[in-house]
Amino acid sequence: MGSVRLYGATSGYLELQAPDVAPDAALVLPSDSLQPGLVHLHTETFSGVSSVSIDDVFSSTYDSYNLVFLGTSSSSSQVSIQLRSSGVDATGATDYENQQIQAQSSTLNAANFAENSFRGPRVAAEMGVAEISIHYPAAASYTFEQCFTTRQRDEMMNLRGGIHLQAVAYDGLTLTTPSGVTFSGSLRIYGYRNS
Repeated sequence: MGSVRLYGATSGYLELQAPDVAPDAALVLPSDSLQPGLVHLHTETFSGVSSVSIDDVFSSTYDSYNLVFLGTSSSSSQVSIQLRSSGVDATGATDYENQQIQAQSSTLNAANFAENSFRGPRVAAEMGVAEISIHYPAAASYTFEQCFTTRQRDEMMNLRGGIHLQAVAYDGLTLTTPSGVTFSGSLRIYGYRNS
């Protein structure tokens, strides 16, 4: 870590230098109001897999989370998202209520599904990007999810929202592709500070 400069209101600055013994020191800001609103919690990278599970990432520290997904797959398909607690996926047959709107070229479609997972990103051979919001996963209440996906080159945009209809606290999630499909990419998970 290099030096940090704190500038005065009108002129001049105070320069803080990291100690030579511990060059990777962390800067702790003195006021809670200066803390970042979005906190990086976890990054998972994967290649040629059909399923990715992440544990111990949701907690009572945050009510809402932002997940950034970048990925490709061996064939065009949907990534499913299941909530997870103590290493076990929540797989109730109709526990996840999903609504989706998909636009491709000039065609617009809408649908509703009661399933055993949230409908997550749409992936294909070309790069796909999705922003996923998950709200209240670690609380003993319903969990809400939104997923917005765009894909390179095929003019596809997909918006999905879902509710997990069980008042259960979860600490993780699993991303899965259909049988015979593998996917590669990364998932970054951030927590929104509650205050």
